[in-house]
Amino acid sequence: MRFKLLISLIFMLALILFPLSIKAAPVPWDSTTYSVSAIIGEHFIDAYDSDVDSGSAPPVSAFASYFGSPALSEMTESTIHMACSVWIGAPRCQTIASFTGNFIANDSLFAFSSSGYMNNLMVENVTASTTLFDQFYSGSDTLFIPIQIGDEISVSFTRDTGEHIYHEGSFDFTDTYSMSVVPEPISSTLFIVGGATLGFRRFRKKLRKQ
Repeated sequence: MRFKLLISLIFMLALILFPLSIKAAPVPWDSTTYSVSAIIGEHFIDAYDSDVDSGSAPPVSAFASYFGSPALSEMTESTIHMACSVWIGAPRCQTIASFTGNFIANDSLFAFSSSGYMNNLMVENVTASTTLFDQFYSGSDTLFIPIQIGDEISVSFTRDTGEHIYHEGSFDFTDTYSMSVVPEPISSTLFIVGGATLGFRRFRKKLRKQ
């Protein structure tokens, strides 16, 4: 009876400690590229004014204007700010932000979350030449994508305003996003339960000797 009670206590302890064991860690990026663009005009390649900026580290910022109609796109390692305001003389406004990065996996899961949607989010295992995720991201839940420890992983996404503002209209918003690596929950739970069980067995042996 006591043995069953103690086993139950061990599992209860595992459930309590489980959330503490799943700690997100920064992605160990080997290379990154942040890029933004802002366009005022009728077509992407026929803009009245356009600006682009990119770099291996944020922040990056692009600003374009046409007779008082501004377009702004800014990106940091955790935010994307886009603003646009057009009047009837500037028929189109668009802003774009994108990211690409590579790293060697040192944990079992890649986690991605954002307060806004992404036109595309792609996660690839470069070592195995496989695509792990490639689709529209709605910005509703955190994604946990299994990755192979020791393999090279590639991540890319684009935030495009999509709703190209024609003639008169405006928008101004800031999305937050985050990327991290975390251990696989099952492995963490087994580690906690195994450790607790081993400690319990040692404790029983000491009691028997006494």
